[in-house]
Amino acid sequence: VQGRWGWNRFRGSSFIWRHSANCVLLLAVRAVHQTRTGDDGNCFAACLASVLECPLPEFGDGNDYWLRVREFLARHGLHYRRVPISHPPAGYSTIEGVSPRGGLHACVAHNGRLVHDPHPQDGTGIGLSEPQYYGVFEPLQQYRQRMHAALDAVLYR
Repeated sequence: VQGRWGWNRFRGSSFIWRHSANCVLLLAVRAVHQTRTGDDGNCFAACLASVLECPLPEFGDGNDYWLRVREFLARHGLHYRRVPISHPPAGYSTIEGVSPRGGLHACVAHNGRLVHDPHPQDGTGIGLSEPQYYGVFEPLQQYRQRMHAALDAVLYR
């Protein structure tokens, strides 16, 4: 289906729209932009804030970064995991890879398509020059059940 993509703002929320010959599809996302760029940027945190419609979280840096991310997501009842770029997930996710500015970068995707680049100078959707993987959010309970089943399969074969 051919069509155009665009951005509109309404009552503080951003709407991504897709116009085709038959309809206009609106996807609501709270477009949060990162407040730091470069090697210590917070693009991933801005993606989480956009998808979860919450204030921009602060995870700091260092060895416990991913522990803080996991704890934050657990408070929202979610678990984060990466999937290959060849398997686009349904719904909202992150799409991560190499930025056109160099270095690693994260953006928001919906049904496998980039819909929000949190970089403050690049809200154009250009976002990534080399996408590498998606970051999906699964319910924490589902993740725990999957891990228990995998552990049981190893322990009780």
